[in-house]
Amino acid sequence: MAPLRHRAFAWLACARLISAAGSATAPLALAFALLEHGHGPGAVGAALGSRAVAVLTFLLIAGAIIERFALRKVLVSTALVAAAAQSATYLLLWRGGPLWAVIAVQLVGGATAAVFFPAASSALPRTIPKNLLRPANVVIRLGVNLAAIGAAAASGALVALLSAQGVLAADALSFLLAAVAYTRVRLTDPDSKSAPPRFIPAAAQGFRLAAGQRWLWVCILHASLINAALAVGVEALGPVLADQRLDGVTPWGQIIAVQGAGFLAGGLLAARHRPARPVQSGLAVTLFLAPLFSLLASSTSLAVLLAAAFLAGVGYEMFIINWNITVQHHIPARDLPHLYAIDALGSNAAVPAAALAGPAHTFLGLSATLHACTALTALSAVAALLLCKDHRPR
Repeated sequence: MAPLRHRAFAWLACARLISAAGSATAPLALAFALLEHGHGPGAVGAALGSRAVAVLTFLLIAGAIIERFALRKVLVSTALVAAAAQSATYLLLWRGGPLWAVIAVQLVGGATAAVFFPAASSALPRTIPKNLLRPANVVIRLGVNLAAIGAAAASGALVALLSAQGVLAADALSFLLAAVAYTRVRLTDPDSKSAPPRFIPAAAQGFRLAAGQRWLWVCILHASLINAALAVGVEALGPVLADQRLDGVTPWGQIIAVQGAGFLAGGLLAARHRPARPVQSGLAVTLFLAPLFSLLASSTSLAVLLAAAFLAGVGYEMFIINWNITVQHHIPARDLPHLYAIDALGSNAAVPAAALAGPAHTFLGLSATLHACTALTALSAVAALLLCKDHRPR
């Protein structure tokens, strides 16, 4: 826990944990709140989908926005706007406001999230000495994962205890507390006082950075493909498989919980394992995801599925941590917001892939679609390793 001795990092970690816990409960709370007010599944999809659209749109320009302001001001401002958006959602649902207004507020929340993620990721290496980047990334990931897993697991009980609208109000409060914590974050390497470049060229900077080094675009593309496989095979078809082959939601809940435990174990392993070539090591462990899809397709025992889910969680988390450490070591601080915006864009671009699950299930069947996810994950990992086998970041 050496990174937590550095005050700026400790405040950053505290803020990330608080906002992660609040945000993990928000989608379920919003869905239940809309249903309680007489809206149907279409309204729920429109509200949640509008947020995703805003995230994808604003990630294109997030780096250019961040570049124009001091990084700490961006963190505080995005937390305050997120708090305002969730407060507005609460008030609209409490007063029975129109659906279009709820959707508009979700667009604001999505735009804010798109700016926040690259800003928060870029702030980490400016709160800690370079020799502590690995344990610092592990602490952040463990804290955020623990908060998100715990809050998500408790979200149903919280909705029952506080009401769906009450959970949204609590999420707004969590963002306010995070904003207070961000005001205490003191960053090294003060923001440049020179005039930022024009907006459009600045918005394209992330694409230029990623295209300029093979390991960057290969890792971003690979992450997008494995996230697409997870969106289809786990998030969309997982509940279908649970209903048809696993005797309902309880076994599937166990699989998701064990995968979460794999995330935590992967973080702990990443803290101790210091590979000489972290890019290649991170790509290699994503092969751990492939068995989960094939075993889901083969209707094997629950114990085997739990083991595969744990292994998948370990591999995914080790990939993310190795990626973050390599980027923070080799990309200049001024360019990190641009690159992290493109990284997030690649990852979030996979989310709409879940919409392909329905047609794929109809035309290919459940097992064939899951086997396709296996092939996509494994082939992407092998291709990425071959493209980067002799490559070292410069």
